[in-house]
Amino acid sequence: MVKVPTLEDSQGVTKCLDKDSMLDAVDKALKLGESVVIEKFIVGKELRTGVIEDENGELTLLGIIEYDVEPTGIREYDMKYSSGKDLTGREQVKYNLGSPQFMDQIKEAKAVEKVKDVVFSTFRAMDIQDWAVFVLRMDDKENVYLLEINLFSSFGEIGIIPRLARSVGIDEFKCFDMMTKKALRQLEKS
Repeated sequence: MVKVPTLEDSQGVTKCLDKDSMLDAVDKALKLGESVVIEKFIVGKELRTGVIEDENGELTLLGIIEYDVEPTGIREYDMKYSSGKDLTGREQVKYNLGSPQFMDQIKEAKAVEKVKDVVFSTFRAMDIQDWAVFVLRMDDKENVYLLEINLFSSFGEIGIIPRLARSVGIDEFKCFDMMTKKALRQLEKS
């Protein structure tokens, strides 16, 4: 895999099958950014989850989305976005929410626990505050690999944090309340 670390949504990401395609991908990537990351491709499921830290420092694992991607594939840009016209007839690009499949927290408890271990330990090790979204791969032996951490999200109804929270029974108001209480606690300490 060749990636431009300053881009998002699979832009500047190329899955390489041999040395020549990797060298070509590096050349193209360096036209898009100042640096590249080269890493081994992990065959398996592509997952996305979130973590919220409450005012007491306790972490809550949000729902885990399993994307409908072939184990040997990646989520390409066109799988994430679609273009079309808005109500006024103007062209616009929309995030393709699709119908995400959430991991069953009970039936897949062992896999969920492995995801939780990786994201909680990463959250603490990186000294992340408040919340984060994690993109992961899980191989057929349920080994979990961290691909990226995102520290931004819309908090509207279709934002990823509220959607992940809803999937585990936390509505938007409770989610926002948790974040607000944490922010207020931080202000009191400063």
